[in-house]
Amino acid sequence: MNQEPEAKTCKMCGMGIPIAAKKCPYCHHWQRWLSLNNPLLMALLVFLPLVTLYAVLMQTMLFNRFREWERFSQYADQVRIVESRMEFGEDPCGPAVIVVGRVKNSSQVDWKDVRFQAEFFNPKGDMFDAGQQEAFTFRLPAEQETAFKVSFRRQFPEKEYANHKVTIVSAVDSRRWP
Repeated sequence: MNQEPEAKTCKMCGMGIPIAAKKCPYCHHWQRWLSLNNPLLMALLVFLPLVTLYAVLMQTMLFNRFREWERFSQYADQVRIVESRMEFGEDPCGPAVIVVGRVKNSSQVDWKDVRFQAEFFNPKGDMFDAGQQEAFTFRLPAEQETAFKVSFRRQFPEKEYANHKVTIVSAVDSRRWP
C-alpha cells in the first residue's frame, strides 16, 4: 500500500513540518514562493504595475519637456486685440487704470501665460505711461475669442489718460509642460 507521508522537510532549515504547511513554523520560510499568501509575491504584484506606470509617466513627461513647441513670434499676427476700453478704479496699491476687452486667437495653437502690454496716451497723443502684465492663468483657446482684463497702478491724474493701445507681446504654447 502506498502511504502518504505526514510530514515534509522545510527547504530552508531542514526541520520536519506538516504537509499542509505553507510556512515553516520554525524558521518562517515560505515553502512555495508562488503562494498567494507569500507577502513578497503580493508586494511584487502590487508594486510592479505601479513602478511600470511611474516609468511610463516619467518618460512621457521628459519627452514633453524637451519637445519642440510652437513659438509665439510665428503666430503673433494671428493673435490680436479686437476691442478694449479703459476704466479707472482702486486696487490694494492705490489708484489703478484697468483695461478690459476681447482678444481673438485665429491660430491653431492654444496659448497660455499671455503677456499683455498697454501704452497710455495723453490728450496730445503722446505716450506717457506703459506697463506689461503677464496673466499666468489666462488661456487663449485656438480659433476663439475671449475676454481679458489687465490693471496697472495709475501714477498720473485720470484726465491724462486720454487713449490707450493694448498688444500681446508673448505667450506660451499650452502643450508645454510646465
